[in-house]
Amino acid sequence: MSAYLESDLRARARARLERHAAECADCTSVLGSLRYMLGRLHQAQPPDLGAEAPQIAAAVLRRLHEPVDR
Repeated sequence: MSAYLESDLRARARARLERHAAECADCTSVLGSLRYMLGRLHQAQPPDLGAEAPQIAAAVLRRLHEPVDR
């Protein structure tokens, strides 16, 4: 559904999802909730990280590239 909301689906898959959602109350509800959440996120102000922003970004990038222990 996120690909649908981000317009990342091909026309055929988009149409199939739209047909299904038109008949499925649960999916219609989920799409509505996701649209609401995305709308709220787009309205939110970014946090003020001040002078620490570069260090925080670097730490996040390091963690993203760490091997996953399983």
